[in-house]
Amino acid sequence: VGKISKTSTENALKEYCKSIFGKDVQFNAKVVGDYTSLVYLPEYKLAIDYSALTDESEEKGGKIWNYKYNKYMAYQKEGIKLINVFEDEWINKSGIVKSVIANKAKISENKIYARKCEVRELSNSEAKIFYYHNHIQDPPHGGTHIGLIYKDEIVSSISFAKSRFNKEYEYETLRFCNKRDHSVAGALSRLIEYFKETYNP
Repeated sequence: VGKISKTSTENALKEYCKSIFGKDVQFNAKVVGDYTSLVYLPEYKLAIDYSALTDESEEKGGKIWNYKYNKYMAYQKEGIKLINVFEDEWINKSGIVKSVIANKAKISENKIYARKCEVRELSNSEAKIFYYHNHIQDPPHGGTHIGLIYKDEIVSSISFAKSRFNKEYEYETLRFCNKRDHSVAGALSRLIEYFKETYNP
């Protein structure tokens, strides 16, 4: 299999956004101050950046990540959501990336309300399968998994584990996502509330 160029994958992402948002989309736009993004959707207050695996981030190390952090904070201050799409994510999981973009823009076709769902704990195998199909990252190893069930189907899940890196905190969140191409209104707050009531962290 030949190497996929950065330009071709960038263009595929831009074409997808153009097909969904039409004339509302801006490319390589200046968003806040001197910060620019590959895709900007002013109507949705949503910006999308793209990072190739061979970008200068490998060479500049912490310098580029400080830049990305400052950029994220500048956008957040203006109420603009920023999504960073990595090359391997777009190549291997473009369907999930598209679902994330639609959710952030609040245009998902399938909307469910968390209050209409059953809350229950999931087994490791249930959580693993759900995250594999719906989360951009690989499933976590272990943890406590809590899901929202709608019409006998898992539509949202969150996973907690004992804090690994900061012992000032008892738990950390490992994963959270909704079912691909679905918006579950109130999912995060309902799942966290269940965890708080059940485990008293």
